[in-house]
Amino acid sequence: YTLLEDSSTNELTALIYLADSVTPNYTASIVNSVSVTDPLVSNIVSPDLSQEQLPSVQYVYHNYLFHGSSFQVIQSLRSASMTSIKASIFLAGVSSDIALLTSQSWICPPPLFDSVAQLALIWRRLFDNQTALPSSLSSFFIHDYTRLTGELDIILDNIRTTDFDMSFDVFIYGVDGELLASAHDMSCTCSSSLNRLNQEWVSTLESRTNF
Repeated sequence: YTLLEDSSTNELTALIYLADSVTPNYTASIVNSVSVTDPLVSNIVSPDLSQEQLPSVQYVYHNYLFHGSSFQVIQSLRSASMTSIKASIFLAGVSSDIALLTSQSWICPPPLFDSVAQLALIWRRLFDNQTALPSSLSSFFIHDYTRLTGELDIILDNIRTTDFDMSFDVFIYGVDGELLASAHDMSCTCSSSLNRLNQEWVSTLESRTNF
């Protein structure tokens, strides 16, 4: 994003850009007494990006994410803000088969759990162009593992960031709105220097299938 200051009116104009965009996808006017050079300004801007303003799933899997077909379960990005991101996923085929092992082998279906990390990576790339990789998790609760398949909604909420990491809470819902699983204080290590390595992983997997 870019902040423009009008010294005569003491007003800030926020211009929000999606990746590779040359024109603003969101603008906001903010009356603020803090200098535009003050780092606290970045915490004041809270844009809400609609589904139409977010990149397509094809774009994020081609540019941000290094996951093969079995783990490409995100169906659509619903919305995003400076403190949250919401998406829908669908577990089918190989992903659904893996999910069926949950009761015997996994606390959470691996493709479902990994989709949370994928959303964290997407959010961080959107808002400050850093790659985020999961590093820790405080707690994970499964309320109904039998329904952790098919269509689901995922929300990363209460996102907190520093220059080098991020943490957030996770809520996974069924299509009827029932809470099926939740996680708290999931953390990721973040760095723009990982972007190049991330892109190399993407390029390596482009010619491969059945991952």
